[in-house]
Amino acid sequence: METELAGHSLMAVAGYWEYENNWFLDVDGHPEAIQNTALQDEYDQTTFELRSQTRPSSISSVPGIRNLT
Repeated sequence: METELAGHSLMAVAGYWEYENNWFLDVDGHPEAIQNTALQDEYDQTTFELRSQTRPSSISSVPGIRNLT
């Protein structure tokens, strides 16, 4: 989503990511089920980012940089 507000361009970015893993490991190397391990892993992440950008023509100075206009 993008919009203009008071001479600034505002952009909102949202995201969601998830995964689920189920592992079964035969860790002893024998055909018999002597030493086996089951691992489960789940992860989910939700993000929201708000970006603000000013038009280059409206910048008069930035610390360390002079005369941009």
